[in-house]
Amino acid sequence: MKIRCQLLIPCFMLLLNAPKSLGQPQTPPTTPPVNNEAGERSMREAAARDAAQRRQMDAAYQRMQAATMRARILNNHKPGTPLPIVLTEDELTSEERKVLTPAPEDLKANAEFLRQLGTGIFRLMRVDKQTHRKVVTADSLKVTGDVLLLGGGAHYSFTKKNHNADKWSDIGWDGDVFLAGVGGESVSAITSLGDVRLEDVSLDSKGVGYLAQFAPAETEKAAEQQFQQFEKGISENGFNYGLSAPWELNTTYVLRAVNYGRSDLLVALRVIRQDQNGSLIVLWKKLKSYNTPKLKKERKS
Repeated sequence: MKIRCQLLIPCFMLLLNAPKSLGQPQTPPTTPPVNNEAGERSMREAAARDAAQRRQMDAAYQRMQAATMRARILNNHKPGTPLPIVLTEDELTSEERKVLTPAPEDLKANAEFLRQLGTGIFRLMRVDKQTHRKVVTADSLKVTGDVLLLGGGAHYSFTKKNHNADKWSDIGWDGDVFLAGVGGESVSAITSLGDVRLEDVSLDSKGVGYLAQFAPAETEKAAEQQFQQFEKGISENGFNYGLSAPWELNTTYVLRAVNYGRSDLLVALRVIRQDQNGSLIVLWKKLKSYNTPKLKKERKS
Protein backbone atom coordinates (compact mmCIF):
# COMPACT_ATOMS: atom_id res chain seq x y z
CA MET A 1 0.00 0.00 0.00
CA LYS A 2 2.75 2.40 0.78
CA ILE A 3 4.25 1.90 -2.60
CA ARG A 4 0.86 2.30 -4.27
CA CYS A 5 0.18 5.50 -2.34
CA GLN A 6 3.56 6.86 -3.26
CA LEU A 7 2.72 6.29 -6.90
CA LEU A 8 -0.69 7.94 -6.57
CA ILE A 9 0.65 11.09 -4.94
CA PRO A 10 2.82 12.19 -7.92
CA CYS A 11 -0.06 11.44 -10.30
CA PHE A 12 -2.40 13.55 -8.19
CA MET A 13 0.15 16.37 -8.17
CA LEU A 14 0.37 16.22 -11.94
CA LEU A 15 -3.39 16.59 -12.21
CA LEU A 16 -3.31 19.58 -9.89
CA ASN A 17 -0.63 21.23 -11.99
CA ALA A 18 -2.35 20.50 -15.31
CA PRO A 19 -3.96 23.45 -17.16
CA LYS A 20 -7.51 24.17 -16.07
CA SER A 21 -8.57 23.90 -19.70
CA LEU A 22 -7.55 20.27 -19.93
CA GLY A 23 -10.14 18.53 -22.04
CA GLN A 24 -11.47 21.90 -23.32
CA PRO A 25 -10.63 23.79 -26.52
CA GLN A 26 -7.27 25.54 -26.20
CA THR A 27 -7.04 29.28 -26.73
CA PRO A 28 -4.32 30.04 -29.30
CA PRO A 29 -1.30 31.85 -27.87
CA THR A 30 -1.39 35.55 -28.25
CA THR A 31 1.14 37.24 -30.56
CA PRO A 32 2.57 40.69 -30.05
CA PRO A 33 0.60 43.38 -31.90
CA VAL A 34 1.87 44.18 -35.40
CA ASN A 35 3.09 47.68 -36.16
CA ASN A 36 0.14 48.86 -38.26
CA GLU A 37 2.11 51.64 -39.96
CA ALA A 38 4.95 49.31 -40.99
CA GLY A 39 2.46 46.67 -42.13
CA GLU A 40 0.50 49.14 -44.23
CA ARG A 41 3.71 50.49 -45.76
CA SER A 42 4.82 46.97 -46.64
CA MET A 43 1.44 46.27 -48.24
CA ARG A 44 1.60 49.50 -50.24
CA GLU A 45 5.12 48.69 -51.45
CA ALA A 46 4.04 45.19 -52.47
CA ALA A 47 1.02 46.60 -54.30
CA ALA A 48 3.25 49.16 -56.06
CA ARG A 49 5.65 46.40 -57.16
CA ASP A 50 2.75 44.32 -58.47
CA ALA A 51 1.35 47.32 -60.35
CA ALA A 52 4.77 48.12 -61.87
CA GLN A 53 5.19 44.50 -62.95
CA ARG A 54 1.74 44.52 -64.54
CA ARG A 55 2.58 47.74 -66.40
CA GLN A 56 5.83 46.22 -67.68
CA MET A 57 4.00 43.10 -68.83
CA ASP A 58 1.32 45.19 -70.51
CA ALA A 59 3.94 47.34 -72.24
CA ALA A 60 5.81 44.23 -73.44
CA TYR A 61 2.56 42.77 -74.72
CA GLN A 62 1.70 46.00 -76.53
CA ARG A 63 5.17 46.06 -78.14
CA MET A 64 4.74 42.46 -79.24
CA GLN A 65 1.34 43.23 -80.70
CA ALA A 66 2.68 46.30 -82.48
CA ALA A 67 5.59 44.33 -83.91
CA THR A 68 3.20 41.62 -85.09
CA MET A 69 0.99 44.17 -86.82
CA ARG A 70 3.97 45.82 -88.44
CA ALA A 71 5.20 42.46 -89.68
CA ARG A 72 1.80 41.90 -91.29
CA ILE A 73 1.96 45.33 -92.91
CA LEU A 74 5.43 44.60 -94.25
CA ASN A 75 4.31 41.27 -95.67
CA ASN A 76 0.99 42.44 -97.11
CA HIS A 77 1.59 46.04 -98.07
CA LYS A 78 0.61 47.51 -101.38
CA PRO A 79 3.50 48.82 -103.48
CA GLY A 80 4.32 52.43 -102.63
CA THR A 81 2.24 52.48 -99.44
CA PRO A 82 3.95 54.47 -96.64
CA LEU A 83 4.78 52.45 -93.52
CA PRO A 84 4.29 53.58 -89.89
CA ILE A 85 7.31 54.82 -87.95
CA VAL A 86 7.70 53.81 -84.29
CA LEU A 87 9.16 55.65 -81.31
CA THR A 88 11.35 52.92 -79.79
CA GLU A 89 13.64 50.22 -81.13
CA ASP A 90 11.71 47.59 -79.14
CA GLU A 91 8.70 48.16 -81.37
CA LEU A 92 10.56 47.17 -84.53
CA THR A 93 10.19 43.69 -85.91
CA SER A 94 13.17 41.33 -85.78
CA GLU A 95 13.72 41.84 -89.49
CA GLU A 96 13.73 45.63 -89.10
CA ARG A 97 16.19 45.45 -86.19
CA LYS A 98 18.62 43.54 -88.39
CA VAL A 99 19.09 46.74 -90.39
CA LEU A 100 20.59 48.38 -87.29
CA THR A 101 22.92 45.49 -86.45
CA PRO A 102 26.56 45.46 -87.58
CA ALA A 103 27.33 42.79 -90.17
CA PRO A 104 28.66 39.39 -89.01
CA GLU A 105 32.04 40.18 -90.57
CA ASP A 106 32.28 43.32 -88.39
CA LEU A 107 31.63 41.27 -85.26
CA LYS A 108 34.12 38.60 -86.31
CA ALA A 109 36.87 41.06 -87.24
CA ASN A 110 36.60 42.79 -83.85
CA ALA A 111 35.78 39.78 -81.68
CA GLU A 112 38.94 40.03 -79.57
CA PHE A 113 38.36 43.71 -78.82
CA LEU A 114 34.68 43.13 -78.02
CA ARG A 115 35.53 40.47 -75.45
CA GLN A 116 36.85 43.26 -73.20
CA LEU A 117 34.56 44.80 -70.61
CA GLY A 118 33.04 48.18 -71.44
CA THR A 119 33.30 47.80 -75.22
CA GLY A 120 30.74 47.65 -78.01
CA ILE A 121 29.92 48.12 -81.66
CA PHE A 122 26.94 49.73 -83.36
CA ARG A 123 25.68 51.04 -86.67
CA LEU A 124 24.62 54.64 -87.33
CA MET A 125 22.19 55.11 -90.21
CA ARG A 126 22.32 57.89 -92.77
CA VAL A 127 18.96 59.66 -92.80
CA ASP A 128 17.48 61.54 -95.73
CA LYS A 129 15.51 64.23 -93.95
CA GLN A 130 13.51 65.04 -97.08
CA THR A 131 12.00 61.57 -97.35
CA HIS A 132 12.18 60.12 -93.85
CA ARG A 133 8.70 59.78 -92.26
CA LYS A 134 7.12 60.66 -95.61
CA VAL A 135 7.62 58.05 -98.29
CA VAL A 136 9.40 55.21 -96.50
CA THR A 137 7.99 51.96 -97.84
CA ALA A 138 8.84 48.30 -97.59
CA ASP A 139 10.29 48.56 -101.09
CA SER A 140 12.71 51.33 -100.14
CA LEU A 141 13.48 49.50 -96.89
CA LYS A 142 14.90 46.58 -98.87
CA VAL A 143 16.80 48.84 -101.25
CA THR A 144 18.27 51.56 -99.03
CA GLY A 145 18.05 50.07 -95.54
CA ASP A 146 15.86 52.84 -94.15
CA VAL A 147 14.87 52.30 -90.53
CA LEU A 148 11.23 52.87 -89.62
CA LEU A 149 12.22 54.41 -86.29
CA LEU A 150 11.95 58.00 -85.09
CA GLY A 151 15.36 59.50 -85.84
CA GLY A 152 16.02 56.85 -88.47
CA GLY A 153 18.69 55.03 -86.44
CA ALA A 154 21.08 57.99 -86.50
CA HIS A 155 21.23 58.22 -82.68
CA TYR A 156 22.83 55.98 -80.06
CA SER A 157 22.83 55.65 -76.27
CA PHE A 158 25.91 54.12 -74.65
CA THR A 159 23.87 53.52 -71.50
CA LYS A 160 20.77 51.94 -73.04
CA LYS A 161 22.65 50.55 -76.08
CA ASN A 162 19.85 51.44 -78.47
CA HIS A 163 19.13 53.85 -81.33
CA ASN A 164 16.11 55.61 -79.80
CA ALA A 165 16.02 59.35 -80.46
CA ASP A 166 15.06 60.21 -76.90
CA LYS A 167 16.38 61.74 -73.67
CA TRP A 168 18.99 58.96 -73.30
CA SER A 169 20.72 59.67 -76.64
CA ASP A 170 24.45 60.38 -76.30
CA ILE A 171 25.52 60.84 -79.91
CA GLY A 172 23.86 61.63 -83.21
CA TRP A 173 24.96 61.66 -86.84
CA ASP A 174 23.76 64.56 -88.93
CA GLY A 175 25.15 64.86 -92.43
CA ASP A 176 28.85 65.55 -92.13
CA VAL A 177 29.17 65.76 -88.36
CA PHE A 178 28.77 63.79 -85.14
CA LEU A 179 26.63 65.58 -82.57
CA ALA A 180 27.18 65.41 -78.81
CA GLY A 181 24.48 65.80 -76.20
CA VAL A 182 21.46 65.24 -78.39
CA GLY A 183 19.06 64.01 -75.72
CA GLY A 184 17.44 65.45 -72.62
CA GLU A 185 19.17 68.02 -70.42
CA SER A 186 22.75 67.61 -71.54
CA VAL A 187 26.08 69.42 -71.59
CA SER A 188 28.34 67.22 -73.70
CA ALA A 189 31.36 67.64 -75.93
CA ILE A 190 33.28 65.66 -78.52
CA THR A 191 36.75 65.95 -80.06
CA SER A 192 38.71 64.15 -82.75
CA LEU A 193 41.98 62.44 -81.83
CA GLY A 194 42.82 61.61 -85.43
CA ASP A 195 43.94 58.21 -86.72
CA VAL A 196 44.75 56.69 -83.32
CA ARG A 197 44.20 53.03 -82.48
CA LEU A 198 41.18 52.67 -80.22
CA GLU A 199 43.04 50.05 -78.17
CA ASP A 200 45.70 52.65 -77.33
CA VAL A 201 43.33 55.35 -76.06
CA SER A 202 43.30 55.83 -72.29
CA LEU A 203 42.75 58.56 -69.73
CA ASP A 204 46.39 59.55 -70.22
CA SER A 205 46.11 59.94 -74.00
CA LYS A 206 46.54 63.36 -75.59
CA GLY A 207 43.23 65.15 -76.00
CA VAL A 208 41.44 63.06 -73.37
CA GLY A 209 42.44 64.91 -70.21
CA TYR A 210 40.31 68.01 -70.76
CA LEU A 211 37.09 66.01 -71.12
CA ALA A 212 38.06 63.59 -68.35
CA GLN A 213 38.47 66.48 -65.89
CA PHE A 214 35.46 68.45 -67.07
CA ALA A 215 33.11 69.27 -64.17
CA PRO A 216 29.43 69.58 -65.20
CA ALA A 217 27.67 72.63 -63.82
CA GLU A 218 25.17 72.12 -61.02
CA THR A 219 22.74 74.96 -61.79
CA GLU A 220 20.68 75.71 -64.89
CA LYS A 221 22.35 79.07 -65.46
CA ALA A 222 25.88 77.67 -65.22
CA ALA A 223 24.95 74.68 -67.39
CA GLU A 224 23.61 77.03 -70.06
CA GLN A 225 26.91 78.91 -69.99
CA GLN A 226 28.88 75.68 -70.46
CA PHE A 227 26.58 74.71 -73.32
CA GLN A 228 27.17 78.03 -75.04
CA GLN A 229 30.94 77.66 -74.63
CA PHE A 230 30.88 74.25 -76.30
CA GLU A 231 28.56 75.64 -78.96
CA LYS A 232 31.25 78.19 -79.86
CA GLY A 233 34.02 75.63 -79.43
CA ILE A 234 36.89 75.42 -76.98
CA SER A 235 40.53 74.96 -78.01
CA GLU A 236 42.88 73.34 -75.54
CA ASN A 237 46.38 71.92 -76.16
CA GLY A 238 45.79 71.65 -79.89
CA PHE A 239 42.38 69.94 -79.66
CA ASN A 240 38.96 71.41 -80.37
CA TYR A 241 36.07 70.52 -78.07
CA GLY A 242 32.49 71.27 -79.02
CA LEU A 243 28.98 70.08 -79.64
CA SER A 244 30.00 68.56 -82.97
CA ALA A 245 32.96 67.16 -84.87
CA PRO A 246 33.34 66.31 -88.58
CA TRP A 247 33.09 62.55 -89.09
CA GLU A 248 35.81 60.68 -90.96
CA LEU A 249 36.65 57.06 -91.60
CA ASN A 250 39.45 55.47 -89.58
CA THR A 251 39.24 58.30 -87.07
CA THR A 252 38.99 58.05 -83.29
CA TYR A 253 36.92 60.43 -81.15
CA VAL A 254 36.47 61.06 -77.45
CA LEU A 255 33.03 62.01 -76.15
CA ARG A 256 32.05 63.23 -72.69
CA ALA A 257 28.33 62.48 -72.59
CA VAL A 258 26.78 64.33 -69.64
CA ASN A 259 23.07 63.62 -69.34
CA TYR A 260 21.63 65.23 -66.21
CA GLY A 261 19.68 62.86 -64.00
CA ARG A 262 20.59 59.85 -66.16
CA SER A 263 24.26 59.25 -66.90
CA ASP A 264 27.75 60.70 -67.29
CA LEU A 265 30.23 58.74 -69.40
CA LEU A 266 33.57 59.29 -71.08
CA VAL A 267 33.87 57.08 -74.17
CA ALA A 268 36.26 56.68 -77.07
CA LEU A 269 34.83 55.66 -80.45
CA ARG A 270 36.20 54.93 -83.89
CA VAL A 271 34.54 54.76 -87.31
CA ILE A 272 35.87 51.53 -88.81
CA ARG A 273 33.76 51.16 -91.95
CA GLN A 274 31.05 52.73 -94.12
CA ASP A 275 28.55 50.29 -95.58
CA GLN A 276 27.13 50.34 -99.12
CA ASN A 277 23.92 51.98 -97.92
CA GLY A 278 25.93 54.82 -96.37
CA SER A 279 25.62 53.69 -92.75
CA LEU A 280 28.64 53.76 -90.42
CA ILE A 281 30.04 50.94 -88.29
CA VAL A 282 31.36 52.38 -85.02
CA LEU A 283 33.52 50.64 -82.43
CA TRP A 284 33.67 52.07 -78.90
CA LYS A 285 34.93 51.58 -75.37
CA LYS A 286 34.19 53.23 -72.04
CA LEU A 287 37.08 55.15 -70.50
CA LYS A 288 35.34 56.25 -67.31
CA SER A 289 31.91 56.58 -65.73
CA TYR A 290 31.02 59.36 -63.30
CA ASN A 291 28.36 59.88 -60.66
CA THR A 292 25.12 60.91 -62.32
CA PRO A 293 24.96 64.73 -62.14
CA LYS A 294 21.92 66.55 -60.81
CA LEU A 295 20.75 69.90 -62.11
CA LYS A 296 19.42 72.30 -59.51
CA LYS A 297 16.35 74.13 -60.68
CA GLU A 298 16.49 77.86 -60.11
CA ARG A 299 13.54 80.04 -59.26
CA LYS A 300 12.65 82.51 -61.93
CA SER A 301 12.42 86.05 -60.61
